Amino acid sequence: MIRCSFIIAAVAAAMLSAADPIATLTARTGAVYVILEDDAGKERSRSEARPGAVFNGGEKLATAKGAKASLSFIDGTVVDVAENSELMITPTDEWSDKNKNTIALLFGYLVAKVQKITGDDSVKFQVTTPSAIASVRGTVFGVGVGDDGSSLIGVEEGVVDVLGDVGGKNTVSLAQNEGVETGLAGGPMQKKREFMLKNFEYGKWNDQLKEAFAKNPEMAMKAIDKRFETAMKMMVLNEEGTKQVLKKMHEVAQAREHAERANNRELVRKLSESEEKLFDALFMQKMQEKALTGAFISYRGIYMKIFEGAKGSPEMMQKIGPAMRSMREIDMKVHERKQEMKRIVEGDRDFMQARMKANNIDPMRVRGRMEQKMREAQEKGAVDRERLERERRERMEREKDAPKPPDRKPPR
Repeated sequence: MIRCSFIIAAVAAAMLSAADPIATLTARTGAVYVILEDDAGKERSRSEARPGAVFNGGEKLATAKGAKASLSFIDGTVVDVAENSELMITPTDEWSDKNKNTIALLFGYLVAKVQKITGDDSVKFQVTTPSAIASVRGTVFGVGVGDDGSSLIGVEEGVVDVLGDVGGKNTVSLAQNEGVETGLAGGPMQKKREFMLKNFEYGKWNDQLKEAFAKNPEMAMKAIDKRFETAMKMMVLNEEGTKQVLKKMHEVAQAREHAERANNRELVRKLSESEEKLFDALFMQKMQEKALTGAFISYRGIYMKIFEGAKGSPEMMQKIGPAMRSMREIDMKVHERKQEMKRIVEGDRDFMQARMKANNIDPMRVRGRMEQKMREAQEKGAVDRERLERERRERMEREKDAPKPPDRKPPR
C-alpha cells in the first residue's frame, strides 16, 4: 500500500527542489543508462549514467548485459540493480513524502536494503511490478520481474507486505527467509515458501518463465490486457470518488460558515471533525491514484519487453499480435487519466489549503493516522487468516483421530 501526504505548496516546493534529489547513483559496472520520457511516455533521451548522477523522480535507469548499478536514496535506502534490468523512480508531488519512495521495476532484478527507524512502523519504501506491489517497513529483500511479467519477492530480513493486484484484495506478508511468486492473471498468489536471497538465481527462474511463455504467449498477453483494463476502470472510479469527496468538502465548509455566523459552537465542532475525516478520504483517493500510476508504468514496461523480444520472430509476432495493444493507445489513455486527476485537484487547490488552515490540519498527523488504520486492517486480516488456517488444521486432526463408526449393513 502506498502512503502519501498532502503538503501545502510552500513545503512541497522545498521538498521537490533539485538540490535535494530523491536518489543518487553511487556505483556502476558496465553500461548503465538514464532514460528520460515525455508526458506521454515516449523516450526523449538516453544517456550514459555515471556515479554521482542524481534522480529527482520520473527517470528510468537501465542496465545492459553484464552491468550492475547501485542507487542510494535520501532516506538511506540502498538499491542494487542487476544486469538486464530497467526501473523507474516514481515522480513525487505535493501529495508525496520524499522520504517514502516508490520504484517501478519493469523487468530484471534488484535487492533493496531499507533502513529501519526505531519506533516507526510505517512503510518506508515500495516496489511496484506488473503483477505485484511490495511495501516495506525496513528490511532486506529482493524483487524479480520475469520476461512474461511474473514477479517474485523474497525477504532476507524484516517484513514485506505484497499485494498481488492493483485492487489490493490479494495480499500476503512475508517474514525472514520467505518468498512468494505472482503471475499476471491477477488470481491467487502462490503459497509462501522458503526463500534464501543469497541462493536465488534470477537467470534460471526467468528462463523457466520464458519457456512457459513461448508455449502459450496469447494467454500471457490477454492477462496483461485484462490487468490494464481493470486498472483503467479503477482510475476512472477513483476520479469520480475524488470529485464526490471534494463536493462534500465544499458543502461541509459552507455549513460550517453558517454555524460560525450563528455562533453554534457545538455544530462548528462537529463540522470540523467531518472536514478532517473528508481529508482522510481525499488522502486515500490520492494514494490509490499513485498505486495505479505505478501499475501503468509497470504494464507498459512489460509490453515493451515482450514486443522487443518477439520482433525477431514472425511466428511469435503473429501469436501475440491480436492481444497486443499499441503503445500509443496505452500512453494516450494513461496520459488522459493523469491529466483528468490533475485538473480535478488543481481546481480546488486554494480551497483545500484554506480549509486545512481553518481546521489546523497537520498533514503529518493525517498521514500517520491513515497509516495506523491501514496497519490495523492488515494485521486484522492476517490474524483472521491465521485463525481460519489453525481451525482448519485442528479440525483435520480431530477427524483423523476420531474413532471410525462401525460398518452398518443396509436394512433389508
